[in-house]
Amino acid sequence: TEDEINAPLVARLVADAGASAVTVHGRTAKQAYTGSSDWSLIDRVARDLPIPVIGSGDLVEPEQIVERLRTTRVAGVIAGRGVLRNPWLLAQASDLLAGRPIRTVSSDERARFLLDYIDLLLHELKLRPCRDAGAATYPAWRPLVRLDWILVSEGLEFSAYETLDDRV
Repeated sequence: TEDEINAPLVARLVADAGASAVTVHGRTAKQAYTGSSDWSLIDRVARDLPIPVIGSGDLVEPEQIVERLRTTRVAGVIAGRGVLRNPWLLAQASDLLAGRPIRTVSSDERARFLLDYIDLLLHELKLRPCRDAGAATYPAWRPLVRLDWILVSEGLEFSAYETLDDRV
């Protein structure tokens, strides 16, 4: 909860139990996808543990990843939703860390990625989107949310309850 931040204690217990590393997301369960990730908390946990700490939360731009790696004691980062919105995010952060300009991604590359992703959803996952949100299950619904994130980042709209055939 907001009143009881237990990440330092839980991370210490996990480390003491023999874990090789731990990941800390700087939001409470109550916050869910709202508010900001508390990177000072993540840094505090990383400084207090003898094992690597991976930080997570609010990493949607390559500059944010570089800043967290340079200004905290984390051993690495996880950029979940950021990578789903921009599959080139980690490569772009790597460019910055190496002193190179951030690679640009052409419209053709973005389009190819979207088509490949749709193909993956339709063929490899045997996806059959459903129109009834109440009946949606993991393979039929969750990947469509990820597609929604990608399309929205490109300025397009997509409802997770439409069939892909309606859009493609």
